[in-house]
Amino acid sequence: MTEVNPESVPVTKPTDPSKKIKDPRRVEAGKRLAKISQQAKAAKKAKAEENLKAEVRGECTNEG
Repeated sequence: MTEVNPESVPVTKPTDPSKKIKDPRRVEAGKRLAKISQQAKAAKKAKAEENLKAEVRGECTNEG
């Protein structure tokens, strides 16, 4: 059985978050995802408002 000497284990230095270089591809992907998410949220809100107006008029299209 081999034992690991704790003093021989390399210690990693924590990186400063302000000096971290961001991957431009991931940044662009995040921006695209945010845009898609906002569009979906707006569409969902519009559909909910449309259904609410239909319910008030008594023209509910979906059952359930």
